[in-house]
Amino acid sequence: MPITYCGNCNQMPKIILVVTFLIVVILVSVAPSYADNFITPEMLQDAFRTQDIDEIRGVLDSVRKMEYKGEILPVLHDVWRNKREKYPKLEWATLNKPILRADIANVLSQAWRNGKIKLDVTDFHSANISMLDNEDIEVVEIALMTLEVFDDVKDVDKIAEIARKGQPGTFHVAISTLTLMCNAAAEKALITLIVQTKDAIHLQFIKETKQQTDAFKSKTAFCSRKTPLPEQRQEGS
Repeated sequence: MPITYCGNCNQMPKIILVVTFLIVVILVSVAPSYADNFITPEMLQDAFRTQDIDEIRGVLDSVRKMEYKGEILPVLHDVWRNKREKYPKLEWATLNKPILRADIANVLSQAWRNGKIKLDVTDFHSANISMLDNEDIEVVEIALMTLEVFDDVKDVDKIAEIARKGQPGTFHVAISTLTLMCNAAAEKALITLIVQTKDAIHLQFIKETKQQTDAFKSKTAFCSRKTPLPEQRQEGS
């Protein structure tokens, strides 16, 4: 379920939960997992006919945890692409709320990571980049987690800039996203942030997060499973 933060985000035990949550999300995306409730396409569409954002997000969270999503993914992809003519009874004004767009994008990105769905990754990636400018902090947080999947070197400066601002919530997710990326630009940005960060609590978080995530990557061969974006694949070929 999406992260919410305490008012006092200088409490390190709670901050470390951000890293734990992100790693759990990654593990869910690369290993079998079982949802509390199996969501059928009919159940998904029923939720999408409501205006209850919390209910819809709960259903999407169950979808995220499901091992088999084969029947669900085409519906989600159609909703992402606003195929209104195919589903005229859905509550489209609600589904196009930024928070739901961010959640749907996150589910689809994890499926793309696992080779379960084909996406127009250039447009999809651009849409998620634009979410970083949203005024809703939770939208930004989810978009950051989604961008980790694509691991685009061109995103690093913007993610690092969010981290540099040091705002509660987005700072911690931005740092966690950079540590989970597998490119040299992200590594360089983290080293620069360590050198430039004056706040002792933030500095501790960066160092501890990097240490934990580096160990996670080494243990799981996480980076070897990442799929580069088309333009990165061409550059590296």
